[in-house]
Amino acid sequence: MPTLRRLYRFLRLVLHVLSGVMLILFRMGPNPEHYHQRDWRIICGWMVTLCRILGLRVTVTGEPVAGPALFVANHISWQDIVVLQSLAPTGFVAKHEIRGWPLIGWMAHRGATLFIRRGKRESMQQLKDAMASRLQARQSLLIFPEGTTTHGHTIKPFRTRLFEPAIEMNLPIQPVAVHYSCKDKVCKDLAFIGEEHFVAHAWRMLGEKQVEVLVHFCEPVDARGRDRRELGQLAQMKIVQTLGGRLDALPASLVSMNELSFDSDSKN
Repeated sequence: MPTLRRLYRFLRLVLHVLSGVMLILFRMGPNPEHYHQRDWRIICGWMVTLCRILGLRVTVTGEPVAGPALFVANHISWQDIVVLQSLAPTGFVAKHEIRGWPLIGWMAHRGATLFIRRGKRESMQQLKDAMASRLQARQSLLIFPEGTTTHGHTIKPFRTRLFEPAIEMNLPIQPVAVHYSCKDKVCKDLAFIGEEHFVAHAWRMLGEKQVEVLVHFCEPVDARGRDRRELGQLAQMKIVQTLGGRLDALPASLVSMNELSFDSDSKN
């Protein structure tokens, strides 16, 4: 049964990707920085259908803020992007390697993704400038401040350098909590971590009967009068509090987690 499910979904996925290419070429604007409401409706609608093809059943609580904002979410899998972009018109920040992936990199770019070369100071500044330009164009952005994916059982310390463009523009920062489960149990193999190849992980996920995804848009945090470390602390705490009942292992207290966030951030 999983094999037949994979083949059926794979065929649907190929057709859906082709439809996405046609939409990008003939119905969307050429520059993501200048996307209008119609472009975002196309992106969100395409992602909604992709969720269905992948067997992702999404339950949402809370609402994304209207207008430009910086969303910050915990990070478990590449599927986070599919789910979150089906719910809110927002671009993403991703590692530069994805830009070079055949077809996927091009579609990610046209889907309003910004890319960063890790470990290069000039790339970080270029990314901040690009983020500021998007925010000034009244577009929202979403980042994963853990800097990597996890199994979802704990929240890693937040890196907060990419909070700066939103702080400088006094824009709201909205934490977003994401949780996956299958048949009332945590799907530990859903996480895209380690050295697993994207294609292998995607093929494995196509065999899942149905995956429940819970997304909670927390109350936004006002950036005015706060520095990036304090904002990172508040955003992290809101996500931890939201997922607290679903995390297998939390630090001894939120205070200890926040202290860890400050220590880590001082090195970044």
